[in-house]
Amino acid sequence: MLRVQLCKRRGDFTLDVDFVAPVPGVTALFGRSGCGKSTLISLIAGLMTADTGRVQIGDDTLLDTDRGLDVDARHRRIGMVFQDPRLFPHLSVLGNLQYGARRVPRGTPAPIGFDDVVSLLGLGGLTGRRPHELSGGEKQRVALGRALLAQPRLLLLDEPAAGLNPDETQALADTILRIRERGITVLLIEHDMSLVMRIAQHIVVLDFGRKIAEGTPEQIKAHPDVIAAYLGTEAAHA
Repeated sequence: MLRVQLCKRRGDFTLDVDFVAPVPGVTALFGRSGCGKSTLISLIAGLMTADTGRVQIGDDTLLDTDRGLDVDARHRRIGMVFQDPRLFPHLSVLGNLQYGARRVPRGTPAPIGFDDVVSLLGLGGLTGRRPHELSGGEKQRVALGRALLAQPRLLLLDEPAAGLNPDETQALADTILRIRERGITVLLIEHDMSLVMRIAQHIVVLDFGRKIAEGTPEQIKAHPDVIAAYLGTEAAHA
């Protein structure tokens, strides 16, 4: 399981969230803009310091403020893909992928190899291109590949479908499901509820820094407060 208990105060805003998600699996964080989703994944990744809390993946504890334990972000084995793929413009697709492979700490298990990632993400015909020659969906797949080659146990995706057309969004959904099949846990922020309903096994709904609902897609669709405040009639019948 992925166990997350985190509290962080930033000015007038306080994030206080507690949830448990399946490992491996795909969990979606959903909620209005400003509800704390990006802060939450930054805390999980170790890019931001929690005031109090605990983060545990399986048997490994990455953060436990009661015990004074806080594993450095570089050693958490958490991959992160931002809304902007942030590829290195001076490197080819191959070079960007190789950068991810070089970030694996010595002695880390490498269950997914370079050729495997290229095949999984359909990057074989793109390795010689530069980022400016790629479509939005292709850039997102390269960013995913770079993150996967760092051998993460948890992959954090910040609105991966932002700016993608419907075909690219469908391809992204298929890619995330294939990643899940490889035993990698995915936690993503996504505003496209139809996409969330297709790929997520578990959904956590946030509002004003608090969890207001948690469960399977079917349980979330049946939650009256979530339907009224977030989903709307179209998503509720998806």
